[in-house]
Amino acid sequence: MKLLLLNLILLVAFTSFSQNVKKSYDKFSGQTTFTTPIFGKGLAATTPVPIVARKYISQDSTVSYSINFTAMGYTPTVNGTGITVLFTDGTKLEFPEKISVSVNSGGNYEYNGFIMIKESELNVFSEKSVEGFKLYIYEGAFLFKSHAEKFRLNVSELIKSK
Repeated sequence: MKLLLLNLILLVAFTSFSQNVKKSYDKFSGQTTFTTPIFGKGLAATTPVPIVARKYISQDSTVSYSINFTAMGYTPTVNGTGITVLFTDGTKLEFPEKISVSVNSGGNYEYNGFIMIKESELNVFSEKSVEGFKLYIYEGAFLFKSHAEKFRLNVSELIKSK
């Protein structure tokens, strides 16, 4: 009975997560893009998530991936470089990319790091939950551990998307 209940809960959870990856098609370029959620759900529906992954399939079936990280700061910093991702098991991935900065509607500074990533590197995001990340000196993370787990499941779904 417990096993049946557990399987039912996992099925419902997986079904709800699998609906989170959005598919779009660009009729001009012929490119198909799959994107993990950009905003939260429920009360957080207007709050952007700190990490968004994308899969691109070009017209000639070439596949590429990207991840965008967003962190907030109170002081302006330009020309910052470096993205470090920390996973819950203590492992890290580091990327030398330049960090962009803009002022958001609340007057704070929004730092963004964009990476074109290999599938082998993206697989790490589908196997491990993100503890947090750093864009130059600015730290970011999911609000709750359950959000990091949802992102992990969404990345797994993203990789399988066709």
